[in-house]
Amino acid sequence: MIDTMLIWKKKRTIIKYRNMLTKNLSECSRKGGRIYVVASGTSYHAAMTGSYFFNNLSDVSIITANPGSFRSGFMNSLNDNDIVIGVSQSGETKDLVDIFCEIQSRNSKITLVTIVNNENSTLPQEKSDFYLPIMCGSEIAVAATKSFISQIALFYILAAMIKNSEENALDNIRKIKY
Repeated sequence: MIDTMLIWKKKRTIIKYRNMLTKNLSECSRKGGRIYVVASGTSYHAAMTGSYFFNNLSDVSIITANPGSFRSGFMNSLNDNDIVIGVSQSGETKDLVDIFCEIQSRNSKITLVTIVNNENSTLPQEKSDFYLPIMCGSEIAVAATKSFISQIALFYILAAMIKNSEENALDNIRKIKY
């Protein structure tokens, strides 16, 4: 009984933050703000795929960058209407944590969001306004296959829900065959 209540509460929290993020992304785009997704390794490649989803499903543009490119190409041009989304399997990616620390020290009005697998890590607990867990279980291998696929699915759902219903977005995800 208690487990069921905890699962229900967790699910409600995730839905709340997912809806908050889709709303923030739409508003940011409408106000002329920029949306950055900063990630490394397989998370970066998931974010690149996510940028195609956003462009084609929602007409919202996202800029993907690894932490080094973000620091040298975008850090000094951030403004109050921008959103920075960090994607990390571990939630402890050092160069991404450093980016979030620097943004927090420069400008507290920028919305910082993380997409992580490890919810009890630095990025979601200390450096983000809110986070979305991908909840795919522990990764054993460097390839991070489970988290990569889960991140891509989450990016699809977020992009699709900007212009479509939750039911429609989830129905399309369910059509994927293993």
